Amino acid sequence: MNRNERLFLKKEALKLPKNCIVVEIGSWTGGSSEVFAQAISNKNGMIYCIDTWDYRKDKCDPILFQKAQGRNILKEFIKRMKPYNHRALIGKNEQFLNQFEDGSVDLVFIDADHTYAGAKADVENWLPKVKPGGVLCGHDYGRDEYGVTQAVHEIFGTVENPARSMWKVKI
Repeated sequence: MNRNERLFLKKEALKLPKNCIVVEIGSWTGGSSEVFAQAISNKNGMIYCIDTWDYRKDKCDPILFQKAQGRNILKEFIKRMKPYNHRALIGKNEQFLNQFEDGSVDLVFIDADHTYAGAKADVENWLPKVKPGGVLCGHDYGRDEYGVTQAVHEIFGTVENPARSMWKVKI
């Protein structure tokens, strides 16, 4: 994630109200998680970081598999996020949908399954969880090797593209 993308995430998080709830679908080593956590730290906010943290060849995107070689991705996440108020939820994001009431989340950030079917399911599953006036956004938009753009366009038509490969919809 580049500087402009991090800046976009920070700006969005700074707009959130006190006691906000952020749900991140796909946390990897916690780079974006940390941006959110820092921005909401003085708001008594909570970020829920959902990931399988299972980067075996048969379990993830080939690009992530290559990037994960020789690394303990979960350990990197834990070290990075230790100072912040957060909850790591280990598993597939669908497992945790029932932990969030519809209309209860201020911001959902999707950066998990980049296939068309996976991205579409993630958006459709998490959209109802976002509060009116909240934000649903994600990463890897506009990248030909992924199905994110097609899925997002089918659901929303036009979306904001505030920073390189980010997409955003205000609910």
